[in-house]
Amino acid sequence: MDNSEGKVVRMKDRKYYSVPIDRITILNPRSRDQEKFKENIRSIKVMGQYKPIIINKRNFEKKGCYELICGQGRMEAQQELGETMITAEIVDVSDETAYIMSLQENLTRMPPATIEFARSLLEMKQRGATYDELCKITGRSRALMQRYIQLMEHGEERLIVGVDQGDFPITFALDVAQSKDGNIQNVLMDAYDKGIIANKNLYRVRRILENRKKRAERDRRVRFKGTLEELENEIHKITKEKNIYVDQAEQKETRLTQISLALEKMAKDEKFNELLKTTGLIDEKPQLKGNYT
Repeated sequence: MDNSEGKVVRMKDRKYYSVPIDRITILNPRSRDQEKFKENIRSIKVMGQYKPIIINKRNFEKKGCYELICGQGRMEAQQELGETMITAEIVDVSDETAYIMSLQENLTRMPPATIEFARSLLEMKQRGATYDELCKITGRSRALMQRYIQLMEHGEERLIVGVDQGDFPITFALDVAQSKDGNIQNVLMDAYDKGIIANKNLYRVRRILENRKKRAERDRRVRFKGTLEELENEIHKITKEKNIYVDQAEQKETRLTQISLALEKMAKDEKFNELLKTTGLIDEKPQLKGNYT
């Protein structure tokens, strides 16, 4: 009847039972999106309950009820429809295993671009889940799992709350959290708020701040305040240097093109070729590499 602790049971070998809803308790209730909940009710009313809930019988004799592991939304939808019985898979596992099973179930249904997804990943990792296990559960890369965990472990509270409230996209937060310096994270958030940076240039700006901080740590003459004003000055300086470099490169290219054209014209001049012959340089004509047309 039951899944034993730690045993994986294939879907075709699982058995399901009709259980009174009033004999099931929810240990870790979660708030529900009302629109999704209404859709859940509509779907079950039209199509029926296609996926059984999972309940734990480990503490049944002591408490007189089963404990819900997965399927709160389905169970509450059945209650809303006036049902008193629900289809369930009954397992017999420890409280810790039951909680991890619940986290796994929720994780597979959460959209990745949310802070709840990141929180669940961190909680599973803290409870012993490996990165390989997280990758299998979510179907996503190890590198992405590490970035989500780093966001939760090293992200400034303002950054996490900002994602939660919709001030910052999760992609922005994941990149900002790559810097473990809280001051740099806050400067990046300030710059984002003021429209100085966007996702497409965030990496370069973060590297600017991190490199400046490293220079300050190596050379005491270099000061690193870690302020938005300092970032703006640094960006202005780098932009100016880049523009100077581009101007110089264009000037050199123009001169080289002029030289190339002059040599080409001289090569067609009969008197110039006669001069080369008399001096013995006709076979030593220089060849420029590249295309300068």
